[in-house]
Amino acid sequence: MRPDQVILELAKKVEFLSGRLSVMEGENRELKKESQELNRRVERFEPLAKENKDLREENTVLKTAYCGALEEIDGLKSRVAEFEARINSNSGNSNKPPSSDDYQKKPAFTKKKKGKQGGQ
Repeated sequence: MRPDQVILELAKKVEFLSGRLSVMEGENRELKKESQELNRRVERFEPLAKENKDLREENTVLKTAYCGALEEIDGLKSRVAEFEARINSNSGNSNKPPSSDDYQKKPAFTKKKKGKQGGQ
C-alpha cells in the first residue's frame, strides 16, 4: 500500500471516529442531564420515604391502641348489660322479695268530699 493511500485510509478513520465522538459526546450530555434529574428526584423522595416509614410505625401503634380500645369497649358493654339487668330486676321478674323493690309512689286516690262543690 502506498503512503498516500495509508494517509487517505487513516483520514477516513479519523473522520469516522470524530463523528462517533461527536455523537457520543451528545449522548453523554443527555445522560448527564438525566442523571441530574434523577438525583433531584431521589433528593425529593428521600424525605418522603422517611415520612412514609414514620407513618407506618405510627399506624402500627394506633392499630394496637385501637384493638385494645375495642376490647375495653366490649368489656364495658358487658358490664353495662349486667348493671341494666340488675336495675331492671324486681320482685315481679326475679326471685327477690317485694321488700327489696325500689320505692314507687302509689297512685293518689281522690277523697270523696261531703256536700256540694262550688258556689259560695
